[in-house]
Amino acid sequence: MGGDKLNLSEGEMKSIITAYRKANPAIVAFWRALEKAFKDAILTKREVKVNRYISIRYLGDWVAIKLPSGRDLMYYKAHLSNGSIRYLGDTIKGFQRIDTYGGKICENVVQAVSADILNNAIQIVDKKATNFDITFHVHDELVGEVDENKAQDTLIMLSKAMCELPDWADDLLPLKAEGEILDYYKK
Repeated sequence: MGGDKLNLSEGEMKSIITAYRKANPAIVAFWRALEKAFKDAILTKREVKVNRYISIRYLGDWVAIKLPSGRDLMYYKAHLSNGSIRYLGDTIKGFQRIDTYGGKICENVVQAVSADILNNAIQIVDKKATNFDITFHVHDELVGEVDENKAQDTLIMLSKAMCELPDWADDLLPLKAEGEILDYYKK
């Protein structure tokens, strides 16, 4: 997590990690459940439920994580090596074997679900905002162009659209969105 760049000692970093895990037991349990289900899917070659929203299944050359949206997050040539999960993935050095674990799988799932929610917002905005041209999106942001005289009304509509949840996320906590009207993009 960058502790070495902050000149933290191994002991300090371990203390931070331990404190985080102690303060967030549900997150740690989710990491472990994902890792166990992933391994079980490989070993049994069957679908394994993580919870009521997510399941993992072995599909020969692929292991698929079924996301709440119904979309699959795919891992190519996933297998176990000395008890660790490995798969073939694209890196800056080309396709290579990558080791993974519950925490990293959790990060992949969270990012994929977030992308699905953003995609939902993009579709809503495309339908509702005929005067707003989406130029690009970054993580959880939509960026676009609109006539200056329609900017304020469009911003209000965008903020509402960004908070509309898809049917599959009906029990997700309500989202909040905010935006700015600018002459240029800034992070």
